[in-house]
Amino acid sequence: MYIKITEQDVKALEVYLRLLKMPSTYRMEKDLKELMHWLDLASDDFAYRLTREYPRLTLNEINLCCLLRMDCSWEKISVMMGVKERTIYRTLYRACEHMDKKGSKEAFKSFIRSY
Repeated sequence: MYIKITEQDVKALEVYLRLLKMPSTYRMEKDLKELMHWLDLASDDFAYRLTREYPRLTLNEINLCCLLRMDCSWEKISVMMGVKERTIYRTLYRACEHMDKKGSKEAFKSFIRSY
């Protein structure tokens, strides 16, 4: 069986691997598109399904969901987004509102990781 791998696929994988090794190098405006592409490839169209099913999500909320899907800790997400954890939790709260989800931050994290 032949699987066609595109240049975009390779670039997305490179970004993903770089972020795993050096999370502080993450720049949403530069890396999010590639990260979303990688998550679509590796996680059954995660980003596509997320944005289609929850169109009210903001770019920051999508970003948070993608980083959670990568299995990043709250602390690591804080470093990657360059904000305090408190700001992450506010973004999480708004994402929950836009997705009509209730529960703890850990419940949301679990939902995203299994989505």
